Amino acid sequence: MNRLLNGLGIPSEIQSFFGIENQLQFDYGSGIETFDAGFHFVPSAHTYYLRVSPVSRKVVVTCSVMEAIAWSFFNLHGYPDMEHYAFIALGNRPDLINFQELTALFPKRKFILVFGRDVLGLATDIFVAAALNRHFPRLVIIGRETIEIRLGERAFRFEEERLSLNAFQKSFGIRTACRTSKSKAYNSYLDQLIASYFPHEL
Repeated sequence: MNRLLNGLGIPSEIQSFFGIENQLQFDYGSGIETFDAGFHFVPSAHTYYLRVSPVSRKVVVTCSVMEAIAWSFFNLHGYPDMEHYAFIALGNRPDLINFQELTALFPKRKFILVFGRDVLGLATDIFVAAALNRHFPRLVIIGRETIEIRLGERAFRFEEERLSLNAFQKSFGIRTACRTSKSKAYNSYLDQLIASYFPHEL
């Protein structure tokens, strides 16, 4: 059990599943994520953090392990059900990841994408969902409020407020085995967790 996670209200079941010990450090293979009071470092690694159960049926994909922990706290009300989930943290540079390796590890699984509500998080939803299906779109910022997505010979432009994985799939005629999950009131579940217990930190 970790003192800081105890203070954030994270139950022992979640801490045990993620193998939490004294320090909040998570090994990505080519980088280490570190979390402490007022400090959170997420690596830009070409490998990823993986926490998996032999009976996992769904795969939760995040940028950080701390976001995965926060998501579990707010979404898995029966913590023994965590055994049915695998968790992947991609770090700050998902474009460095070998997504074919991930799809080979989890054939015919449902992927839940947990990224921010801001434009970067929305763009990451699209890139990761597409990459898991062997498509590699290029996203370009056009002006202040427009994102252009290029895939092969086709390109579509989206206003930021209309950018979403669903809009991408409909525009390009692509179906993915992915859905998104987002905090309703905060940019991320980790922001929501910190604000719930330390409201003056955000």
